[in-house]
Amino acid sequence: MRKQRPGQCRTMKSASYIQIVSILLAVMLLASSCSSLPTETESEATSGSTQIISNATTEAGGIKTETDISSVVVNLKDEDLDDSWNETQVTGILFQESAITIDGDGATVNGSIVTITAAGTYLLSGILNDGQILVNADKEAIVRLVLNDIMLTGMKAAPLQVQSADKVILILADASENTITDARPALLDVGDGIAVDETEDADEEVETEDNTDEVNAAIYSKEDLTITGDGHLAVVTTFCHGINCKDDLVITGGTIAIQSAGDGIRGRDSVVVQNADLKIDSDEDGIRSSNSNEADMGNIVLESGLIEITAGRDGIQAAGQLLIYGGTLVISTGGGSATVSHSTAGAQDWRRPGSVTAQADETVSTKGLKAATAVIINSGSITIDAADDAVHSNNLIEIRGGTLLLNSGDDGIHADTMISIFGGSITIGRSYEGIESAAIYIHDGDIRITASDDAINIAGGVDGSAMNGRPGQNNFSLSESSAQRLEIHGGSIIADGQGDGIDVNGTILMTGGTVLVYGPTSDMNGALDYDGTFTITGGLLVASGSAGMAQAPDASSSQHSILVNLSSVIPAETVIHVTNSTGDTIIAFSPIRTIQSLVVSSPDLKHGDTVTIYTGGDSGDKIVDGLLIGETVQGGVPVASLTLNQVTTTFGSVGMAGGRPGRR
Repeated sequence: MRKQRPGQCRTMKSASYIQIVSILLAVMLLASSCSSLPTETESEATSGSTQIISNATTEAGGIKTETDISSVVVNLKDEDLDDSWNETQVTGILFQESAITIDGDGATVNGSIVTITAAGTYLLSGILNDGQILVNADKEAIVRLVLNDIMLTGMKAAPLQVQSADKVILILADASENTITDARPALLDVGDGIAVDETEDADEEVETEDNTDEVNAAIYSKEDLTITGDGHLAVVTTFCHGINCKDDLVITGGTIAIQSAGDGIRGRDSVVVQNADLKIDSDEDGIRSSNSNEADMGNIVLESGLIEITAGRDGIQAAGQLLIYGGTLVISTGGGSATVSHSTAGAQDWRRPGSVTAQADETVSTKGLKAATAVIINSGSITIDAADDAVHSNNLIEIRGGTLLLNSGDDGIHADTMISIFGGSITIGRSYEGIESAAIYIHDGDIRITASDDAINIAGGVDGSAMNGRPGQNNFSLSESSAQRLEIHGGSIIADGQGDGIDVNGTILMTGGTVLVYGPTSDMNGALDYDGTFTITGGLLVASGSAGMAQAPDASSSQHSILVNLSSVIPAETVIHVTNSTGDTIIAFSPIRTIQSLVVSSPDLKHGDTVTIYTGGDSGDKIVDGLLIGETVQGGVPVASLTLNQVTTTFGSVGMAGGRPGRR
């Protein structure tokens, strides 16, 4: 019998076996000829009666790629936002440990079980040590449950269960303190209820839990469920999930703390959070939508509020789209990024002793934000410390704003198909690879990346991770070589990669922005690594690193570049500056590690001019973030001088100005 994996949700099924895993949506791509740049996604969000729309069309180089992402529309109804109630127009239900008193109509008592059978408002208060609230009304009924200082414990059944209604609304009364505890005991046979087709890989298991009638949460609803109000709610379960809604789950208020042996919050068809404070500590996923079988379902929309998640598996996982339009998110998964040993020598050392990833069950996903179809971030403050990818999509990621602070045991940001960044502040403080996809488009934003391998990676390249097949290695959806590309049209990028700084298994186009690359010290990698073309027509590029595999923008460019390979290594933090023939400083920078190669491309490099590279000058402490533009640097020792007689002018022993020969 298969044993339960660590953190695996226990199930009450004893006679049948259930396969458990996520079914993620497939990526559908339509190709046709087109030559213009990527277009932005149309999106909007409004408060009140919320309508949130996403729709994505992106054109990748010569191939127009339309990702199969349908619009997401969330219309919050008046009852979702109304936490008012009239004390004179309610049915009162008072719990006195084992005694239950009902004052009004619509509810009955049978032992320790209260059954609500009619639409209306019910005021719940008091303590019930071992019982259940069961909603079993007609399909048109809207049932409002006002929780007003209730302590409810279920030891034989789910404490709060919705069997039938149109919608149930939990109102957390102002200043109330409410606790719902699922104290059902764990099964003696931890493998009971779990079955795996041993002929399939573990990551190919199919989740069938959504197709069962198993009541597997402290708050369990088969119908639409809304939680609102200004009170507090604590949900504790040692049995399985905290809150599980098999339809649409909406949270528009309250302070909610969840401790669960399974997922913290599950909404099968959708989860929407607005103006709520959530604190989730779960052995499995923090927040999850699970309907991957129906189009336009399985979406998660976060509009505002504070969400803090500590999860044994994924922080937030959407079977459809994950849309973030504001609020504050603080997420830790799988014990955090520090549980994974990053190798500074490339992936050869990824499985070395001491690496948690090498020892753990590789089928367990511990990503921060995760979606099958798309992750779209418009604004908000997002802090993630994840053992796996910090932000992950099986298809598309769009970032339009917000502040992201990401630490990852694998990729900082990964999308199988495409990443588009239109703004925001993104700091990846720890990662194996920083930003990775089959195609990446950067239009704006303040981006800072630290990676133990490649800072920016397109389609895997031939970096160490792809060659050695590291645990958790991601897939890519674009196989056309012309679609595997990096485009930079604006923004500020600092890329610190101890493998390749920028590794593109395709082509690079840069038309604007500022890019500062701190590359490797090993000659087996380079600050820039591409095997197609690198066309630069604008912006400022400074890339430093080792000399053995150094590359620069190629002759397809209209803006001049220089590639300098020096005969000796320059120590870290040495001030290096480039001047024109009149002695004006074009750029100055201070590398964070030793370098022997330097690439500079700037609008200030003019054809026919002579430029000189100096080391050891005095910048007057004006260098910010390693770079100084438009300021004079005094002194220094000249180490190279070259006349710009080509689009890319080289100095020293240079054989890699264009695409790398022999690359696959």
